[in-house]
Amino acid sequence: DIYDTLERSVDGDLLTDIYLETRRSLELASQGGARAKVKSVELQDLRLLEQTGGDSFLARVTWNVNGSVGHWGHVHTRSNQYEADLSIQAVDGRWKLTGMNVLQEQRL
Repeated sequence: DIYDTLERSVDGDLLTDIYLETRRSLELASQGGARAKVKSVELQDLRLLEQTGGDSFLARVTWNVNGSVGHWGHVHTRSNQYEADLSIQAVDGRWKLTGMNVLQEQRL
């Protein structure tokens, strides 16, 4: 189910990477590790860096993620901001994320 859901918006090697990272996170959570719950994702900025063809482009994107992290019996509210260069490509008639280079991550 996780793979099928990710496959709707991610493609190529990035799909495999995100899926495997998600599985590892779920395994750690089931062994008593930290559990994260995302409450919102807010787009802050999006700039086109280059159009790499008629069916693909590269954009620099900044977004905030708000949620909570629970571990050791208590929960912390958390807000992080991310900046990344995202490669977007049309695959089988759908826009999909095909590459991601995270430039910055900071806790707000």
